[in-house]
Amino acid sequence: MTETTQTRSDSKRRRVRRLAIGIIAAITAACAPNSGGGTPSDPGPGDTSLPAPRAYHGDESVTLTWGIDEPNVTSYEWQWRPSGASTWTSESTEAPAVVATIGLTPGRHYWARVRYIDANGSASEWSSGASFFFADLTLPVVRINTDGDAAIGRELYVNASMTIDPNGSGDAAYSGTTQIRGRGNSTWGAPKKPYRLKLSTKSSLMGMTTNRDWILLANFYDPSHLRTELAFDLSRQTDLSFTPTYRYVEVILNGRYDGLYMLGEQVEVDSGRVELDEMGPTDNSGEALTGGYMLEFDFRLDTAVEPGFVSGEGVKVAIKEPDPPAHEQAAYIRSYFNAFEAATLSPTFADPVTGFRSYLDVDAFIDWYIIAELTRQQDAAWASTFLTKPRNGKLTFGPVWDFDLSMGTKNEHSPGWPATGWWINLPVFGKWIPRLFEDPALRAQTAARFAELRPALETVVAQIPKTAEPISTARLMDAGRWKRTVTSNDKDAFLVNWLTDRINWMSGRLG
Repeated sequence: MTETTQTRSDSKRRRVRRLAIGIIAAITAACAPNSGGGTPSDPGPGDTSLPAPRAYHGDESVTLTWGIDEPNVTSYEWQWRPSGASTWTSESTEAPAVVATIGLTPGRHYWARVRYIDANGSASEWSSGASFFFADLTLPVVRINTDGDAAIGRELYVNASMTIDPNGSGDAAYSGTTQIRGRGNSTWGAPKKPYRLKLSTKSSLMGMTTNRDWILLANFYDPSHLRTELAFDLSRQTDLSFTPTYRYVEVILNGRYDGLYMLGEQVEVDSGRVELDEMGPTDNSGEALTGGYMLEFDFRLDTAVEPGFVSGEGVKVAIKEPDPPAHEQAAYIRSYFNAFEAATLSPTFADPVTGFRSYLDVDAFIDWYIIAELTRQQDAAWASTFLTKPRNGKLTFGPVWDFDLSMGTKNEHSPGWPATGWWINLPVFGKWIPRLFEDPALRAQTAARFAELRPALETVVAQIPKTAEPISTARLMDAGRWKRTVTSNDKDAFLVNWLTDRINWMSGRLG
């Protein structure tokens, strides 16, 4: 047996990376012994004489467990090798259980398998192969174990336990119970899944605002893992009332290393998040009927499934709060939005009393627009676009959300848009956003606001290498775990150059 050591990038102590193979008795399957013993070929799903072992990623090791229900077992033989290698390394041990160490390299996929020897010296077939990935853990580690290893779906929560190991970060540790389910639309169809968490007890995770509801963003379509964080940093330079806070973590789900995630705040109406007057079913007349509402533009909206409406101009608007809306509430907010559209498209749209300004918080719209346009956010104005209607207030854009396809993302979902050219105010997103920019006063106000924000925006861009440095190892582990190709568009330098060019281009055009 061999051991290897490696110095961690965060100056943690040198330590041995090892794979602990724990052979733990458990009744899972049985098989008849034979004298052939199998061959060290690549194990696959068809080789099922014994069930595949289970791999559990620990802090510095992986534990492989399995069990059999077969009499007269005297010893086990087990083999391991890196994925793609042709040579197996073999070990044997007496029954019923041992722990052994083998040389292991972080950032690689491995295969392992086992067979048993009976009292007559006959060997069973090899078990099905267990494939696992071993990572060098350099960030806080979130471990989630669902009850009974239950599978996680998108619609229904399942019960689970969760811990957060600060892993030297200085953040507070956490241990508790939660419920977990999938989230997202196109992102749920990716191999790496995003999740929603509902803690059993309101808690502050890693210094963020106390709440029960949390998000784990997978960023599968953004191998840089920076675009969402950068967009939120840019948003914090504006006066938008709420921008979600996130922390980078590494997730181990039911013992399996699943890579680099962002753990953070869900967009919802609550104290410390989107703060609005919460509406009950009896708030259906007078001043109470005027708010607060949270809406989302979502081209996928099916009004037979989710509360919402299709506006007079064909915009699909989901009603997120109140949930569910009373009939009077749904009718009110639909009528208000349609009145806004009508005023925006009217001949007197620029009139400060009868035009769009009587329905729209213009300052918030401009701040939202600058972030969406600056990042060339592909989902903006047709999906993942939130706005609120406070009580006795106007339509207010924000918070910003969903930036995995932005800032030049290049993959099967995005062609890698250049840093030049307008985006949000194009007619493809509807009539009324281009109409707003026909108002000279709005254009001048947008140009002035962009000039005011530009130094702060450029500071965020300049800090990209510093933002990326703590996650550098975790990004490599994540790419290895999911076998992702990191393109040139996902490099830190690309994002610096792209955003710098975008700021310069917009400054010249807005001016």
